[in-house]
Amino acid sequence: MQLAVIGSSSVSGFASQLGSDQSVLPVRLNVSGPFGLPCDGQLVQALLNGTQVLGVNRSDSSGVVLMRLNIRQPPGLYNIVFALMPGEDQLPLKTLQANLSLHVRGCIVGEVTPAPDACQACPEGSFSLEPHSSSCRDCPPVATCPGGFAIVPLPGMWHSAPESPQVHR
Repeated sequence: MQLAVIGSSSVSGFASQLGSDQSVLPVRLNVSGPFGLPCDGQLVQALLNGTQVLGVNRSDSSGVVLMRLNIRQPPGLYNIVFALMPGEDQLPLKTLQANLSLHVRGCIVGEVTPAPDACQACPEGSFSLEPHSSSCRDCPPVATCPGGFAIVPLPGMWHSAPESPQVHR
């Protein structure tokens, strides 16, 4: 039997986002048997760094396993190990594994860090120029803020640079 990640075995720039589906990492795997034929009903488990269970799912009739892994981790490099598990009436299998390298990025301008393991994009009416801040700042009364890092001065107002929160007449 063989277990393999479909697509790239490396994900870079992933961020855990509060209140968003962006914290979900979709992964597709393929389970195949002799002569590369698909294996139906095989149980696959996903482990973060070989210890924390992220999810379990079975292969379909085409041998494909779909996993949606909810990941909340601080910035860093992680290894997700996918292992084929024996069924209830099966003998233990030799260890079949596939690996996925995951780089979780830190928060960026337009986001804040409300928790050490998650980022949050600033909604409309607020902004953030400091990703390490724990909360978004309110939009200045002489500007509009569509969310993220943008500060748009009202007519007749200006600011010296897009990354400046000070708006002048």
